[in-house]
Amino acid sequence: MAKLALFVLALVSLALCGCPYISSVHTSCQVTKLPDMAAVKKMIAAYPEVSHVDYRRCDGGRPLTLTGLRRPRVEYRFTYEGGNEIRGHLYFVEDNQDGHFLYLQGVKKVRRKVPTAWIKATLPIMRRIQKDLIEKHGMTEIPPDLEMDYINAEPPAEPKTKA
Repeated sequence: MAKLALFVLALVSLALCGCPYISSVHTSCQVTKLPDMAAVKKMIAAYPEVSHVDYRRCDGGRPLTLTGLRRPRVEYRFTYEGGNEIRGHLYFVEDNQDGHFLYLQGVKKVRRKVPTAWIKATLPIMRRIQKDLIEKHGMTEIPPDLEMDYINAEPPAEPKTKA
């Protein structure tokens, strides 16, 4: 009986302490060069819908390989918000192996679904950032038609048009 109680306690502990639920809408691709980060921050801050932009450069994780620990990845992180519903992030993450960078842009929420209002408000800003990175910052490796990935989130309903 004691073994059964310990087993049930272990299962409950795993359920309560397991990985957090993450909901996100994002897009990503590999790029070989970085834009001027100060210019990107200024560009996002100039959007009238955005009231606050934060930029941080930080060291990411240290990948463990068969040859040992590699140097930390460098991450360039922008977060921006506006009004009650715009909540976005833009990351450039250095790839340790080949000198490429991951371009990642999205909106996310931990332990809850991303509210549909956030998605509707943030998607146009994300698209504008992507377009401006391509056209104004020479980031031509970013495909203009890059698709959005929805993880534990629903795409916003398209407005109905009258025929």
